[in-house]
Amino acid sequence: GLYDEGGDLSLMSLRSLFVLISEHGLDYPNFYIKLYGLITPDLFILPAGARFMALVPRFLKSKFLPSSMVAAFVKRLMRRAVTAPPQGCLWCIHMSLSLLQAHPSLHVLVHRVPQNASSNVNFFELDENAHSEGLDASHLVFKGEDVFNDEEADPQKSRAIESSLWEIEALKKHYLPAVSKLLDAFAKDVRKPPQIRGAAPPDAADVAEITTLDLVQSELKRKARETPLAYCAPPPAAKLRKTDAVVWF
Repeated sequence: GLYDEGGDLSLMSLRSLFVLISEHGLDYPNFYIKLYGLITPDLFILPAGARFMALVPRFLKSKFLPSSMVAAFVKRLMRRAVTAPPQGCLWCIHMSLSLLQAHPSLHVLVHRVPQNASSNVNFFELDENAHSEGLDASHLVFKGEDVFNDEEADPQKSRAIESSLWEIEALKKHYLPAVSKLLDAFAKDVRKPPQIRGAAPPDAADVAEITTLDLVQSELKRKARETPLAYCAPPPAAKLRKTDAVVWF
């Protein structure tokens, strides 16, 4: 069908299919497999990509989806955020936060409890806590390997629920301040909506409409902190001698 044509046709055909499922009772078990397959790097550069991303929150709003499936979407979104353009990165993070808030069982992806540990150990602090727990840190961090299979077409077979969101740490060094600031929400209780400057952030559907120009204008309007300059103040002119040299640094 049109889905197999790729590009914008795939995006729009899945939107039409969702209308048939949600409003007319069409039974199509492979819908989420098709949706999972469309979250690719090309999504952020297609003309219809923004409109499709605005609809994804509706596709995944059900709280009755299997945890293994939702975990796969969270992992794929965060994996795409690592290489996506700035606006796409923000959307992926917002979507991941929304899914984690709607599915508390997935908090293990952020704060995983290692096996044989006597207490909860934050996945991102394993190197610091493993010694006190008598654990092998290299073993706890999957020996440096991510068990998530991003090439698996079926989200429930991707082993995402066994993985962790190491992408959070990588994205904390993102060049866009808005990205690193949004990631602060993962350091807190992910069950609660993140608060940015005292106000709730926009919905993931609204973030999908953000353009690069919007991000640039937002950064230009940001008030920069005053940067202290190291310099040597010149002495009064009356105290200067011909042999004196005034140097500014």
